[in-house]
Amino acid sequence: MFKNILRLRTFKGVKLLQFQVIRRQLFSPSPLGLLEFDTQQQILRQKIAHRKGDFLKRLQVYMDDGKKILTEDITTLLYLADNDDEFNFALEVIARYKELQEKQSFHTYFPVGIHALQMLYLHGKHDMAFKWFLDEKYNVETSCRNRQCFMIMMDLLYEHGRFEDVVSLLTAADNYLDRKYPELTNLVLASLYRMNTRESLEKMMTFLNELCLDPVQLTNRCALLSVMLAYKQDEVELMLEILQLPIFHVCSKKFISTIPNMKILAYIELGRVEEAVDILKDAVVKYKKPVPLFFQEVLDKLDSAVTKSGNLELQSLCQSMFRTFKVAGFVLPTHIDDYMLGVIKYKEYEMLLNINRHMTVYSGIKSFSSRLAMKDTKLIT
Repeated sequence: MFKNILRLRTFKGVKLLQFQVIRRQLFSPSPLGLLEFDTQQQILRQKIAHRKGDFLKRLQVYMDDGKKILTEDITTLLYLADNDDEFNFALEVIARYKELQEKQSFHTYFPVGIHALQMLYLHGKHDMAFKWFLDEKYNVETSCRNRQCFMIMMDLLYEHGRFEDVVSLLTAADNYLDRKYPELTNLVLASLYRMNTRESLEKMMTFLNELCLDPVQLTNRCALLSVMLAYKQDEVELMLEILQLPIFHVCSKKFISTIPNMKILAYIELGRVEEAVDILKDAVVKYKKPVPLFFQEVLDKLDSAVTKSGNLELQSLCQSMFRTFKVAGFVLPTHIDDYMLGVIKYKEYEMLLNINRHMTVYSGIKSFSSRLAMKDTKLIT
């Protein structure tokens, strides 16, 4: 699945894996831990692929005789499994492993749930993963009901277009997690946006009201997806009201340039063409950072609305501004949907060092991480 996406790079004598850009629907593989899992999987398979049959037979004997399942054996099994029978066997072994873990006084706290979901994700087994995730027989709160597990499971469902299931999982997450984490809210709001129905709009507004009670949990992407869903459902007044939320005054540089586009679309629908043109005029006059960016489809709709108005002076002014924007490079050919649902990446040096948010930063990287971040990385939210 991830062929030709890794290359070796040397930094002060240390070989690092550098990841190229990967096209995905919402999250890049790094925050899901998929690249690290896939890399370790390939390494292990090259080492012991010829002993796979003997290894599986030995594990089956352990299962039949009720012997203890070692954490190392679980790890190896998850990396080696590559068909439905082996996936099901791995999940049964995990169930036995968790039973034995509960009976002993010492716990390794191995993230078995995370790795099991990563295994199923890489093979596209969304049905199997969802059934397993909901089955209490296999799941224990500390291993399978944490933020990372919910994130992987929800992103897998999102990847396969199961948007209603993504939304339903957030309710389950509320029973196990202390708050609504941004990763999960982004997935839910993106799912509601992709559903694009009156019912999804109602759910989104209920959800948005909950997030507004704790603004820290409201992300830029959630707010913008709410605005655009209101627009798609012809709720222009609601769209403009959402744009009054405080978050739009502190929006990140990536998203703040989209706000004028949304206002232009709203004013066009309300027949307030001159006010829509005023937004363009403000952009031309101010030229402040971040530089204004306008979608070509938005400018086309404004051009059509101005032409229908019959105001020749306004038409001339718009054409002049359109030319200015194109020459200055302020026009985006990207479709708004593609922009809104663009990939979410984490800092590249975090990917290189496999530092997901639930993991500890190893002291050995401190000496070079800051310079690596300055030279080769940037954060895209």
